[in-house]
Amino acid sequence: MNMDPELMRIGVSLSGRLLGRFDTIVEKRGYSSRSEGIREAIKTYIQNYEWMSEVTGERLGIITIIYESGRKGLADRLSAARKEHIGQILSSIQVNLDRDSIMDMVVMRGDAREVVAFAEKVMACKGVKYLKLTTAVPGADAEGGIEGRRDGARPSRITFECRHPQAHSSGPEMPTKAHPGRGAARRSR
Repeated sequence: MNMDPELMRIGVSLSGRLLGRFDTIVEKRGYSSRSEGIREAIKTYIQNYEWMSEVTGERLGIITIIYESGRKGLADRLSAARKEHIGQILSSIQVNLDRDSIMDMVVMRGDAREVVAFAEKVMACKGVKYLKLTTAVPGADAEGGIEGRRDGARPSRITFECRHPQAHSSGPEMPTKAHPGRGAARRSR
C-alpha cells in the first residue's frame, strides 16, 4: 500500500446510525470514498471555527439552541453559561418542541468574543443537539450602511451552525402550521 506521506490514518468511533447517515450523504454528494467525505467535513469544521474566531467588535448575536429536556445536569450548565454572560444577554425565549426537546433562542449584544464564547460554551454541553449563531453589526440600516458611520461600511453577518452527532436523524418534530393563540403571528390592521 503506497500512501501519500502527507496523509495520516486515524480511527474514529461512531454509532451505526450516525455512520449510516454520513454514508448516505457521501453517496448523494458523489464522493469517491468515505475518507473524502470525512476530509471535507473536517475542513468545513475548521473553516467554521476560524470564521467564528475572526469575528471582532461589538455584535448582536442570536443563538438558537435545541437540547434534550431530560439530560441530567444540562439545565444547570446552561444556566451557569447564561449567568457568566448576563451582561450581554438582552432577551431569551424557550419553546418546548416535544416532550424530549427544548428550543432556546438567546439574543445578545456585546463584544464578539463574548458572544462567540457563550455559543461555544453551550455547544460543548452534552445534550445540545443543535446550535446556530448568527451575528450582525449593531446599527445596520436597511440599505446595508451603518448609522453614524461616514464611510458607509457594510455590516458583516456571520452564521455558524452545528449539529451534534447525538441529534435525531430527522431532527426534532416541528409544527407545520401555527395555531391562533399559540405563538401565531398576528397582523395589525
